[in-house]
Amino acid sequence: MTVSFVVDGKRTIFVARNQLNGRIMARPIKETPILYGKDAERFVRDMKNVKPASEEERKRVRASYEKIKKIATFMM
Repeated sequence: MTVSFVVDGKRTIFVARNQLNGRIMARPIKETPILYGKDAERFVRDMKNVKPASEEERKRVRASYEKIKKIATFMM
């Protein structure tokens, strides 16, 4: 199964292509819920205190990205 995300204006659609018969199965992704109260306060606090990724983490992520890019069959 090949998976990709398609952004069309305001809608984001999850697209999965079945390798057996090539049909596309898609469904809309629900909107992100609005946070209120303590959840909103915690989110804002956490966003103000984001720690940058370590060099080791960046290398690991870059290596994973390059590996996926080599085998990807969908357009980017």
